[in-house]
Amino acid sequence: MFFSKKVKINVKNKNLIIEAKSGSNLFEVLINNGIPIESLCKGSGQCGKCKVKIVSADGKEINKPTKKDRLILAKINLDNGYRLACQYIVKSDVIVDTEEWIVEEDPNILKVTVKKVGQETKTDEVADDDSKDSEKIEKSNKNVVEESEGELKELKDGLILIQYPKGIKYFVYSASIGTISFDGYVKTDEPLIDLIDNNLLSDFIYNNVDVPDIDRVLIILDKAYYQGDNLLNLINYYSFEIGEMFCEIVQPLEKPSDLLTFFRLLNLQDGSLLIPIDNLNASYFKLDNKLYSLDLKYLSNRIDMSFLFQSGINPIIDISDDFKEISIKDTYFEPDSISPKAILKTVNNLVNMGIVDDQYRIKDRNELLDKVPIEILVKINKKGDESRFNVYRKKEVTLFVSDKDLINFYELRKLINSIIIYTEKFLGKISSIVLYSYTDIEDAVNVLINLGVFPKKYSKKITFFSGDPALLSIKFFGYKNVPSFLNKNFNELNSIELYKNENYNAILKKF
Repeated sequence: MFFSKKVKINVKNKNLIIEAKSGSNLFEVLINNGIPIESLCKGSGQCGKCKVKIVSADGKEINKPTKKDRLILAKINLDNGYRLACQYIVKSDVIVDTEEWIVEEDPNILKVTVKKVGQETKTDEVADDDSKDSEKIEKSNKNVVEESEGELKELKDGLILIQYPKGIKYFVYSASIGTISFDGYVKTDEPLIDLIDNNLLSDFIYNNVDVPDIDRVLIILDKAYYQGDNLLNLINYYSFEIGEMFCEIVQPLEKPSDLLTFFRLLNLQDGSLLIPIDNLNASYFKLDNKLYSLDLKYLSNRIDMSFLFQSGINPIIDISDDFKEISIKDTYFEPDSISPKAILKTVNNLVNMGIVDDQYRIKDRNELLDKVPIEILVKINKKGDESRFNVYRKKEVTLFVSDKDLINFYELRKLINSIIIYTEKFLGKISSIVLYSYTDIEDAVNVLINLGVFPKKYSKKITFFSGDPALLSIKFFGYKNVPSFLNKNFNELNSIELYKNENYNAILKKF
């Protein structure tokens, strides 16, 4: 059987050896065996907290860094055997240390250059050139880096505050490790805007966040409360100072989804096409530090993917290829919804069985006689003019996929294929396609490819991210301010209204 080989994982700092199947995810193995390992993103490769040191037990090389490893970890960490546990697939015997940290590591995940020993360091007093040349350079626990286009010479600890419905979430950025050191949640009826307006923000930080000498605070709000600068046509940016503490406010320009899109852009690499599956108002392409905003309004209006992301408390989480078996989250209760994975698998099965036509409409039952098993045929019914395929029907509960749902996939296929073709033909070569969804549908990416939503030739270029991307804002701490980061990484913004674009419309008509 594939991956049936057993491997040994020696957790060095716990003096424990674990046996696992070859091909297992290291993060899951550690968690399942009671080994505590930090994570703020539940192992989705975004926070960097599950960093571990890995050494091959037989002297061979460990796995090469994944894309997410290279995005999150500094090169010096990668070269010294550090990997994200959530991205590491164990294929051979390894020795793992979940606590060891490199004392002299470059903690900067922002890809800035570390100054070599012997170069000028920042001091409290400005010395002349001769004294600098003769000055003995001492090691410091602060991180001295090249200053270029807003990048800081000296990284400092920072604080991220996020407004939640019934409180304030905070994350403490540690310059010494280059990522979040700890986080917390403060239940309070007093929103951040009241703390700011009443000059109580510094008191709140002092009373609730156990960290001294915070010089910089990034505040994330769900609405635009303060008039500031328009950045990337997505956020309203405002800054102020409280004594020596520099505060920056990031708030959506118009709607909350703007904020989500903004944070998703922070990881975008050159040659990458960003497609937010859960918010198809725009797609983004980056090339030579130019950001192309592909406006999809009027084009995406006909596509309603909301049904894909509305799982209830007890959804159907999986379904067999022949529809005979389903898996429910809690088998003691009736299901109340269908998970994204199960919906996509249902659509894929319907296509493979020939139950839908070329435009993903459910065929008439008479047309399917003698072509599909009777137990499948009885799952098809009509309500008015709408055809339905009943995934689950029992007692008072009926869960189905309708013609309306299926046609959305057909329209989605047309939209995404046309965007990809237009981008490659008129903007530049696509090196990767980045999919984002707040809900985790990574398991369903292969189904989307099988359905033709993405051309198969791009199957190895697709990367999926889920969850809240707000933690990517730690990248700002390597720069003077948020605008400096954006000026360095997106030096030009080009907005293209695709519904008006003749070249795009000519491509779309061919589908």
